[in-house]
Amino acid sequence: ADSTTPVFFEESGVTFASSTGQEAVMLTKMAYEGEGESSMIDLTVHYRVREIFGTSYQAGIALFFAREDAEIDHISMSDNNYGSFEQVVVATVRDKIHATIDHTWFYKHATLPEGTGTGYQSGGDSYRMVSGALRLQRTGGYISTYYSKNDGALWKEIGTPMELPEEFKRIPLKIGIRTKREYTSSYYIHFTPVITSGGAVSLPTENPSSQPTFSPTLPLMPSFNSESASFTPTASFGSGGEVDFESSTGQEATIITKDAHSGAGNDNVIDITVQLLSRELVPSGYQPNLVLFFAPGDVTIDDVTTNDNGFAFFESMVISWFKEKIYDAMEHTWFSFNTRIPNTEPPELGSQQKSTSWKLMDGGSLRLRRENGYVSAFHSEDGVTFTQMGDSMELPDAFKTAPLKIGMRIKREWKSAYNMSLLPTIVSGGPTTVDSDENPESGVYGFEATNADIYNVALSSDPTNGVQIENGHLLFSSSYGQEETIMTKNAHNGEGDSATIDITVEYISRTMFGTAYEAALALFFATADSTALDLTTNDNNYSQFESNVVATVRDKIHATMDHVWFSKHTQSADGTGTVYEPGSDNYKMVSGFLRLRRQDGFISAFHSMNGELWKEIGAPVELPEDLKRIPLKIGMRIKREYKASYHIEVRPSITCGGEVHEHH
Repeated sequence: ADSTTPVFFEESGVTFASSTGQEAVMLTKMAYEGEGESSMIDLTVHYRVREIFGTSYQAGIALFFAREDAEIDHISMSDNNYGSFEQVVVATVRDKIHATIDHTWFYKHATLPEGTGTGYQSGGDSYRMVSGALRLQRTGGYISTYYSKNDGALWKEIGTPMELPEEFKRIPLKIGIRTKREYTSSYYIHFTPVITSGGAVSLPTENPSSQPTFSPTLPLMPSFNSESASFTPTASFGSGGEVDFESSTGQEATIITKDAHSGAGNDNVIDITVQLLSRELVPSGYQPNLVLFFAPGDVTIDDVTTNDNGFAFFESMVISWFKEKIYDAMEHTWFSFNTRIPNTEPPELGSQQKSTSWKLMDGGSLRLRRENGYVSAFHSEDGVTFTQMGDSMELPDAFKTAPLKIGMRIKREWKSAYNMSLLPTIVSGGPTTVDSDENPESGVYGFEATNADIYNVALSSDPTNGVQIENGHLLFSSSYGQEETIMTKNAHNGEGDSATIDITVEYISRTMFGTAYEAALALFFATADSTALDLTTNDNNYSQFESNVVATVRDKIHATMDHVWFSKHTQSADGTGTVYEPGSDNYKMVSGFLRLRRQDGFISAFHSMNGELWKEIGAPVELPEDLKRIPLKIGMRIKREYKASYHIEVRPSITCGGEVHEHH
C-alpha cells in the first residue's frame, strides 16, 4: 500500500495516529479483481483500539474503493474538501462518534448508475464504536455496507444495496482506508483490515534497490572535520573525509557537529550515512557498537559522551539514535533504533529492535534520516542496497523542522579497546548557528523585581518585600510566620500551537526547623486579573487559594521522614470546581525539581530528584475551554504548614510565549 505519514503498519494490524492534524490515508498499490461470478470485493475493518481525545466529535475512519488509476494524492483531502473525496471514489462508508455520547452515525456514498454523481445513505445505532467492525462490499454490481457491535459475529446493514454504473460493476478496483478527522488534531485508531477478493491484478513496478533516493537539490555536505566538529581525543581525521575511532585504554569516542544543521528541501531532510571502512574485532564476546544520533542545537559533546553505565543519560540528551551490535564469534547483527515520542512529558523514547543473519563488517553501512517530521533508520551489508529498520517514527513538533546537531559515538560494551575506520556523509541544508534572540517574545524567563509582584504578610498584616531575588534565585525566608507569594505582574502567552506555559523550579537549599512537617512550596497559574494579595492566604484558608487559581501543585515533607507528598489541583473541564490528584515518593525533597505545565489545554505536574528522570504527579487534567489557551500569570507561594520559620532557596525558570504587556 501507499500511505501518508500517520499510517503505521504492524504485525497486529494498522495504526492511524497523529497529534498534528495530518490525514491518515492508505491505498493499495494494485487494483484487485472481484471474486467469483458476482465479482465480489470486500473490505472489513476490525477495531482494536480507539482512543478518545477531548470532549467533542472524534476522528473516524472511512473505507473506500477507487478506480484503478487512483493515486494517494487524489484522495487525501482534508475535512474542508472531504466532499470532493466522496465524489472521486467509487464507493465509501465511514463512521462518526462523539466523546460523550453513546451513539454511532454511519455515512455511505456510491457512484450513481447514470453517472451523475453519488448516492447517499446514512444510519446509526445507540452505541459508541470504539470496538466492533465496519464493512464495505461490492457484489453483483451493487455496493453494500455493514457494521457489527461484536467484531463480526452479527452484522447490520447500513441503508440498502446501491447499484453501480456498468463500468464499475466488474472491473478491478483499488482498496483504501483513511481518516475523516472531524477537525480534530489528535487521533489514535488501531485496527485489523481484511480484504476478500479475486486477488491483485498486477504487481507495482519497484525500484530494484531499497536504498532511499535523494533529490538532486539536496546538498551533500562536508561531514566531520576538526574545524566543524567537537570530538574526543580518540577521534582522528583522514584526508579523504574518513574518521577513525581508536582506543586501547577504555576511553570514550564521540564526534558531534559544532553547529546544528538545518533541514534540506521542503521535507527538512537531515541524513547521516556512515560506511565502515575497517573494523578490528577484540576478544571476546560483544564488540563495541557504532551509534549515530541527532541532538538538539544546545547539546554539547560533554552531554553525549558517557561510559556504558551512563548510556541512559546520553539517550535523554538526544532526539534519535541508531546503533549496531555484533558478537565476535557469530554471523549476526543486532540493531536498535530509538526516537523521542511526541506529546510525552517527561520525554519518552520509542524503541525498535531487529537482527540480521549477517555481521556488519567492512563495507557495511548505517543511515539515520529525518524527513518530513519523521526519523527513519537503515542498514546495509554492502553499502549499496539499504533496508529500512522497522518503521519511521514521528518526532515531537519541536524537532520536526528545527536545526539539529549530528553525531556518532562508540558504546564500548565495557571493552577497553576498539579500532574503527569510518566514512561519514551528511545530507542537510547546512550548518546554522541558532540565534537565541530570533524570537525575543518567546523562550525562558525567570522572576525579577521589575516583572514580579511580591506580597509578604507579616503578623501585623503589613506588606513588605520579604522574598529575596538574586542572580535568578529566589529565597523564601521567615522566622515569625509570614505568608509569602511571588507572581508575574503580567500574564504570559502560551508558546506555539500547544499554548504551552511551564514553570520548573530547582531546589537549591531547604533548611529543616523542628521535628514535624516543614513549610511547603506551591507553584501556580492564575488568570490575568488575579493579584498577589488575592492569592496570599494563611493555612486555614489555603483551600480558598486552590479554588481561585487555574492550577497549582505543591510538595510536603516531614523533618524526620525520607518521603515527599504532592498535591495537585486543577480547575475542572466542566467548571464545577477543582480536580485533586495526590502523589508521593520515597525521598525528602530538600533538593530536586518541581514542574507545573499547561499544554494543549491540559495541566500536568512532575517531580524529579535530578532534573533528568521525571515522574508525573497524577495524570493530565483537561481545563475548561476558556482557560485552555489564554495568557496566564505564573507564581509561587509558601504554605507554612503552621510553621513560623522556613528557609527555601530555589531557581525557577519559565517557558512560555512571552509577556502580555498592558497598555494604558
